[in-house]
Amino acid sequence: IAIPVSVFERHDHQDMVPATDDEYIWTPETLRDAIAALDYDIPSYFWGHAGTGKSTAWEQFCAFTNRPFMRVQHTANTEEA
Repeated sequence: IAIPVSVFERHDHQDMVPATDDEYIWTPETLRDAIAALDYDIPSYFWGHAGTGKSTAWEQFCAFTNRPFMRVQHTANTEEA
C-alpha cells in the first residue's frame, strides 16, 4: 500500500539530515505515528526500553524525507536550563 508522505526540498540545514539506511525495517505502527506527527502537526512521544529503536525510527523517517534531525537525550536529572 502506498502512503503519501511529504518530502522536504533542499533546505539550509542539509548537514543535519541523517544518512538513509536502506536495510532499516519499518514497523507499520511506528511509521504511521511518525507520518501523522510530522505531516499533521500532532505531538508524539515514542517510549520504550533503551535500544528498542525509538530514536532510529525518527532518524530514518527524517533521512528518507530529507528533514533535519537532532537527537536530544535527557534523563530524570536533566534540567530545563
